[in-house]
Amino acid sequence: MNKLFLKLPVLGTVLAASSLILPSISLAQDCYNNPNLITSSSKEFIAHNDGTVTHLQTRIMWQQCLAGISAGPDGACSEGELELLNWQQALQYVQDLNAGGGFAGYTDWRLPNAKELTSVIEYGCSKPAMNLQIFPNMAGTRVWSSTPSVNQASSTYLKTWVADYGDPNAGSGSDGGVVTFANANRETQAYAVHLIRGAQ
Repeated sequence: MNKLFLKLPVLGTVLAASSLILPSISLAQDCYNNPNLITSSSKEFIAHNDGTVTHLQTRIMWQQCLAGISAGPDGACSEGELELLNWQQALQYVQDLNAGGGFAGYTDWRLPNAKELTSVIEYGCSKPAMNLQIFPNMAGTRVWSSTPSVNQASSTYLKTWVADYGDPNAGSGSDGGVVTFANANRETQAYAVHLIRGAQ
């Protein structure tokens, strides 16, 4: 099985960090007690108080909740039910969302590519490997990317990449890696969707 391993530096850009107004979420998340391992600091994001945040280094806007989930009264992604979709359903979900008026006033949402997915992974934590101040109550699940493999997809199997939000070391090799190659059955394999808009 092919794997993609992307290591990211600790980011240092801080803009308007004081504008962050985010709920305090307490989940059974495992984190290393080592600030040098933090790769997704809250200071690297601006919260827009509409269910979206912008990652300052990449200028990409992220929905804070996965498809099917919305923020509850406490600001956590706790309303609704997580949608696990096959590849065609994921593409259709994005198309329908944009055609139906979009989200937070934008109609150009898309699936992130593999590199974009890794840009928000918190390698210092697992279950989930995400910053829960930025992505509150995030599920530790696998998420579709838009990145195909160098091999062409067959009529039955989709050769693409997925990110494992549950485990930052889901990949293999000396460096570990959260983004894993999936030779997924396009009809039956179902993963979550985490949408973005902006820079490509």
